[in-house]
Amino acid sequence: MTARALSACAAIAVCLAASAQETPKPAAAPACLVPATWHSLAGGKPRALAQADILNDAVRREVVLLGEHHDDLEHHQWQLQTLASLHLLRPRMVIGFEAFPRRVQPVLGVPHQLRDLGVTGIAVLLPLAADTPCGDIEAALADAVFALPAAPREKPPPPRLGVQLEIRDKSVTIAAVTPSSLAEQSGIRGGDVVVSVAGAPVSSVASVIAQVRDQPAGTWLPIQVRRGESTIDLIIKLAPRT
Repeated sequence: MTARALSACAAIAVCLAASAQETPKPAAAPACLVPATWHSLAGGKPRALAQADILNDAVRREVVLLGEHHDDLEHHQWQLQTLASLHLLRPRMVIGFEAFPRRVQPVLGVPHQLRDLGVTGIAVLLPLAADTPCGDIEAALADAVFALPAAPREKPPPPRLGVQLEIRDKSVTIAAVTPSSLAEQSGIRGGDVVVSVAGAPVSSVASVIAQVRDQPAGTWLPIQVRRGESTIDLIIKLAPRT
């Protein structure tokens, strides 16, 4: 992160000229991925290859791991397309999905766990932004990566549950639920105490709002509430992007 020093100048023209000479804009780190192209990371440096070369090698392995960011729609679309391509090459396949809460994901190392179980034929495929700097791409990251082209689009409005939140007895509590809202349809009631959202413990009203707004359209948001003496797990199904 670059810090900019601001100083008073007698003349605007002189100030701008001095700034241009003293603090030149740093050059962007070079990227080495070709957009919409597969790249092998064998040898440490990304090397563009045809999709057939990457996938034909992958289907010969026992397990193929497809990585992604949970909140990135393009990553999930890439996963779906890659699964479809792998299925064409090897129809007899089993598809598994990660089902761990976010709080434990940082300690999970699926390739290492598989090797501990004696599974050595593993291929790791990842999507990466095409403008990822070369210095951020290491051979240990994956066997191959697909360079996702930039896709500028308008940011959709954040989802709304239709609840009023307040702090009662140091707990985030549902003060009111809007009739026919997403919250009401999901089973949330007034007086419920919010325990966790998306597997993360709730500490404030702001943390609940932030968790909800960070969810991409069309996903399912788990929320745990305390109602009287009972703890209840609910699923909020967010509407897909239109």
